[in-house]
Amino acid sequence: MKVNKIILASPKEPCGATWLINCLLELGVMTYRDCPLALWVPFGAGFVLNRHNNHLAKWLPVLGGRRVFNFRQGIEVQWTHEWPNTSHQNLKIIYFARDSRDALFSAFKRDSLEFNFDDYVRFPDVFSLLDRIDNHRIHAESWLSLPNVTVVRFEDYKRDAVGTLRYVLSAIGVDVSDVDVERAVNSSTFEKAAAAERRYRERHPEDSRFICRSGTAGEYQNNVADKSTIQEIEDRCRPLLLRLGYPVADSGADAMGANMSFRSHLRSLSFFHPLLVSDSALGPPVVAKEYRCDLSWLEAKSADWFMCRNLSYYEYISLLRSIKELGIHPALALGRRQVWEGRKSYLDLIRTFLERPLLKRFNLSSFAMKTYFRLQALRS
Repeated sequence: MKVNKIILASPKEPCGATWLINCLLELGVMTYRDCPLALWVPFGAGFVLNRHNNHLAKWLPVLGGRRVFNFRQGIEVQWTHEWPNTSHQNLKIIYFARDSRDALFSAFKRDSLEFNFDDYVRFPDVFSLLDRIDNHRIHAESWLSLPNVTVVRFEDYKRDAVGTLRYVLSAIGVDVSDVDVERAVNSSTFEKAAAAERRYRERHPEDSRFICRSGTAGEYQNNVADKSTIQEIEDRCRPLLLRLGYPVADSGADAMGANMSFRSHLRSLSFFHPLLVSDSALGPPVVAKEYRCDLSWLEAKSADWFMCRNLSYYEYISLLRSIKELGIHPALALGRRQVWEGRKSYLDLIRTFLERPLLKRFNLSSFAMKTYFRLQALRS
């Protein structure tokens, strides 16, 4: 039977997409992240959760209340926070968006780091070496530029969860009764997710990171102390915010960095080579100013400082690799042993090898990761 594959894409920052994932699972729609076997193991006529993914019960309450899932035939939804690539071009995309100001502020509050909001948004993504504002904007615009995209907004879900779920189901061709829609929504509320997280943390007290936050639309407006940072996010993300229908101040000025080009930067990093990045998000081809990545301020940072950023060993090595590609500052490698000792994770170590640039160049990274997860699933 031919399977209709749907991509549920969202920014890496909190946007409410987990609500939709839980609703889809409640309605019997198979969802997964890397590949089906990484998440689901065949069990009789149905599927059970791969034991290596029991941690997902922390933010998906449906996984705590049901063991065997009997999924609908002919449809599957893969969720991702990653960048779009050529495999996504001809697929139906559901893009779950949120106001950039709220999304970045909520990510800062969730991570609970010992840094201020301004430092938080300026820390570079370990792969793209863009700060959180530019990374968020270009990532979102790249997904939105694909030909078959349906946009779902966090604010719409908060205002009318039933109507939003109905809208998504219509877009992906799933027909369910009003009773089932109501049941899925009632089983996927913030209160249910927060209770699931409490139960998980009671069983795993070593896990101190909170996922569920009672995010609200316009939360950034209460962040008076970081008003200048919020204003900068609005200025730099103005075209994206307007495209998604979010209100912005009518300053009469063009978006900050409108004459900035990111083209040379993206050409320099192998991370971007297999990706589909929106041409409009990269700035005009003829510009007065070309973006230059300045990471000199990282030179004085210790390995302890990087561990406070919650970087895994895999992310730390990826950051070093990206910096080396640009030829900016290789001295950070001095702390890699200390980071490894502090963040020792063999899965991270395996990912470090599987995601190396050589595999990326031949587009083998995805295959290698899927093979690894399949082997993990077979051991379950």
